[in-house]
Amino acid sequence: MAEFLKCFNFVLANEDFTPPRYEPTPDPTAADPGAQALSGINSAAWPKDFAFIASLPKDQRAVAVQSFYYKNYWNPWYAQLDSDEVAKRVLDMAFNTCQKTAVKLLQEAVNDLSISPPYPLSEDGQWGPLTIAQTNLMNEANLVRSFQRNRADHYQKHDAKNKNLAQLIARAEK
Repeated sequence: MAEFLKCFNFVLANEDFTPPRYEPTPDPTAADPGAQALSGINSAAWPKDFAFIASLPKDQRAVAVQSFYYKNYWNPWYAQLDSDEVAKRVLDMAFNTCQKTAVKLLQEAVNDLSISPPYPLSEDGQWGPLTIAQTNLMNEANLVRSFQRNRADHYQKHDAKNKNLAQLIARAEK
């Protein structure tokens, strides 16, 4: 079963420095030019959470950031995935875009690899027992590659004019 901490650390490595600094920094990817981010938590999207975490002494922020990710992004479906390698990439995509997009790309990746019934999965972006079951039947390495490819394609299509496209593609390929 996928472990939250392994998945969280993967996402955090994409959202903060290594090692994490847990400090507010300007967020050039935000629509609000004055937005800041603290370990990926954007001041415009999550103003109350950002303000609370930023107000904490620096040595208490790590626990608060972890709690934020768990409360707002982790859900029981992730824990049902057999693969941390799959779960951490889906969680990273959910954090970077939204849960529905991440699950839809996972469903597409499963369908890309399927060769027999009960496929295909409905590519509706909703977690469910069939999505979990079919994901867990897939070869981990092949599914990771398929998800990475779908994720990169998503960025190419939806973020083609984004000045950070190369970084998004690199993130998708991790």
